[in-house]
Amino acid sequence: MKTSIVAASLLLVGGMLVSSTVAQAAPQKAKAMAPKTESAWASGTLEKFDPSTHTLVVKQAGKDVTFTLGDQAGVMRGKQKATLPDLTSAIGKAVKVEYAMANGIKTVSLVELPTSATHAPSSGAKPSRK
Repeated sequence: MKTSIVAASLLLVGGMLVSSTVAQAAPQKAKAMAPKTESAWASGTLEKFDPSTHTLVVKQAGKDVTFTLGDQAGVMRGKQKATLPDLTSAIGKAVKVEYAMANGIKTVSLVELPTSATHAPSSGAKPSRK
């Protein structure tokens, strides 16, 4: 009787160790099998931005390319953070997008807008003479 209890205990502990090892190996195997997504850059003219679907269309080499903004996508104007409404005001201007391709969808992680080239004159500026 004592031997059968010890044997049952050993089987139970051994089974727990095996299941623990398998449970730890499964996520590692899934991670190793997951397709790697490398980011790429695209540049062109911003043709459209739809805030409701978070899609933007960039004309690149004469073709319209559709991108989807990722949940954590950033928008930058130079070194300053910009917002989604800034995308609407950038229609017709050159943009760069960083994206990753997965399941046929180009998901954007970063949109770079052109910096504003127009600056207001400083208050010390003298008006030009005619």
